[in-house]
Amino acid sequence: MVRAVRLLVGALLMAVLTHAPASTLRCENGVIRVGDDQAVVLQVCGPPAASSIRSEKVVSVNRIGINVSRVTEVETWIYDRGPGRFQQILDFAAGVLVNIQRGRRSGD
Repeated sequence: MVRAVRLLVGALLMAVLTHAPASTLRCENGVIRVGDDQAVVLQVCGPPAASSIRSEKVVSVNRIGINVSRVTEVETWIYDRGPGRFQQILDFAAGVLVNIQRGRRSGD
């Protein structure tokens, strides 16, 4: 019974960890982190295989409790790391890396 519980907990932990966004990414010339700017990412990882820009509505609450919305541009870069490897999807807001996540496996 204890073994079954440990296996279940391990499986759940792996499921959570594999879908969680990363905060770092190892590239050919080093490691990039959330918070790095686009110039650093280009220097460390080189140019992306693809990129796109989209507008996103961001809603926040100000100091007096009023919802404030604004539109911001998010630039997405996709790095294809080769056959059988997962693509890496990087999102930038105002030129700063805000999110790193794993995409689909190349060749799938």
